[in-house]
Amino acid sequence: MRGLNRLSFWVKARICLYRLVQQPSSLQPEAGCSDFSAYGTCDQRYCLICAPSALSPVARLPELHITSRAMALRSTMRNLPVNAPAIPITDDRCLPPLPLLLNWLSRAAAVQMQAVSLPLVPYGNACLPQILQMAGISTLILDHEGLPEAWIWEGAADSRVQVRQPQAEICGGPVHRGPLPPDHGRPRPRSACWDVATDNARLEDATATVGYALPADWDQVLDQITRPPAQRSSRRSDRLKAVEDPILRIFNPLPLERPCAVALPLTGTAPWALTDADGRRCPVQVCEGPFGPEMLASLRLGPLEARDLSVYDDPVSGPQWEVSETVIDNGRVRAELGSDGLITRLCLDGRYLPLTGPLPCPLRNGTPLGGESEITVLENGPVRARVAVAITHQDELLRLTYTLQADEPWLRITATWTGDESLELDHPTTWQDGYLHPGADVGGEVLEQQRSLFADRPVRRHGCRWAWLGPATGHQGLAVTGLVPLAISAEDGHLRVAVPDVVSYALLGHDRPDDQPGLCQLAMSLTMPAMSVDCVPPRGPALRLVSDGTLTPVWTRPVDNDRAETVLAECGGRAGRAYLYPLSRPSKDASLVDLRGTVIRHLDATAEEDAWVIDYRAGEVLIVRW
Repeated sequence: MRGLNRLSFWVKARICLYRLVQQPSSLQPEAGCSDFSAYGTCDQRYCLICAPSALSPVARLPELHITSRAMALRSTMRNLPVNAPAIPITDDRCLPPLPLLLNWLSRAAAVQMQAVSLPLVPYGNACLPQILQMAGISTLILDHEGLPEAWIWEGAADSRVQVRQPQAEICGGPVHRGPLPPDHGRPRPRSACWDVATDNARLEDATATVGYALPADWDQVLDQITRPPAQRSSRRSDRLKAVEDPILRIFNPLPLERPCAVALPLTGTAPWALTDADGRRCPVQVCEGPFGPEMLASLRLGPLEARDLSVYDDPVSGPQWEVSETVIDNGRVRAELGSDGLITRLCLDGRYLPLTGPLPCPLRNGTPLGGESEITVLENGPVRARVAVAITHQDELLRLTYTLQADEPWLRITATWTGDESLELDHPTTWQDGYLHPGADVGGEVLEQQRSLFADRPVRRHGCRWAWLGPATGHQGLAVTGLVPLAISAEDGHLRVAVPDVVSYALLGHDRPDDQPGLCQLAMSLTMPAMSVDCVPPRGPALRLVSDGTLTPVWTRPVDNDRAETVLAECGGRAGRAYLYPLSRPSKDASLVDLRGTVIRHLDATAEEDAWVIDYRAGEVLIVRW
């Protein structure tokens, strides 16, 4: 009898689920909603959303990961918002890498999930309404005291999502435009599992896009991240592991053109140089790798391009290098060092940065760190130059490593700190009246820097992939891009990077023409270098994107044997037009799609019918299927 009752209950539940799924969601934003100005002026002190005092700490909601269609539909049937799956947030309080976030939302889109929850407000959240809209999600559950029970969030690209408290049943409400102030607090050290798992899967998708490997299993990647730390694995797929036989082949796994420096296996005597099938030659530098001597070579590669290199026994010309204990110069970047190992003058592409002091100056509690310095030249080109600085203060040690690679217009800095208290690296500039522009994987903000010594210390912006400090107008400024997400603050023209224990970033000038790569592309180039793999035969670039540099091709994945998808993100805060040239495979049409694969609109071709025209808005994320 009990079994019959259970069967009857599940039959009725299935009927209710079918009706709920077929009916449109009742939580769509109402037309003609008022603005938050109805509750007060949009000021940092009075606005219900912008006021930091209006936000209270929120306990992390339990993450209900979608393991089956029935589980997701039962959550919709009960209409319990607290059971909505929680968007994954990294340990340093920012959104996960964009490829991983899109695949997580693809699960919700596959089961027609209408609501998700946000455990805390992360950094770089301006893109979230549009990405949720692309997944067909209309409701975001946000548990914050002091906010209306229901309101509408309009993020980048004029996308809207309904936001409400966990137990609220109303919809509509006032409208908030722009990013939300993130929840402040001390983040935990970021786990490398997020980036390692995402990069490994993105590499498999890159090889599959050009037709020579299986696409990545993103479900396995998501399951790997949700395991306890002891069970996590950073093992690369066996299809992409290094081969025992030396193959001088380099592959660019990113869908953008860039200079690629890669370590190649060394057997026997190292040659003077290497050459490719087109006759391009690059010098060779022998360095010590993790498993013995390696050859370093640098070559500029196009998007998803693979090149075979052969031995060239004669020397080749290259840039004029100058590496010593007082200067490090690769022809594009020149850093002059003082006796303490700090940079006194920095020249980027022929222009000296306006500095008011040496950088990066280590500060502990706002006071410069003293001690004795020792400078050592580790490598001196012609592919890579490295200079190490060791600053000893009592029992504490700070190691700074300056690295330059061939054809790169930025200086890489790695800092390792052994002290008990946190340290800051200060970069003093003359832009006391300028603005700080921090950015995450997608999107960015514009913040006023602190100018008073008697006011509270500026709040650090955690989870920054890149940031630059400069005047209110123009592109001039000093920029940093992180190999890992950074914690950055700005005060009276000083750009500061926090050093909990180890931090790696690149320093560059942001005085560039509009046709040069943007900061988001540079950050991607740092985090995912080129590599030597045997799963992709030599081939040319897969595509070419012509834009003003702010539209960044983040990731390319295969759809089937004939089509692929490219995720584009606008990271400069301005609208424009771009042209996509498919090169590796014939494409009769191209269209914009959402995470469910639904065609949003077809793209128009150029007059020559050799490219597709893409019109984009500020802060927009696009998926182009071609």
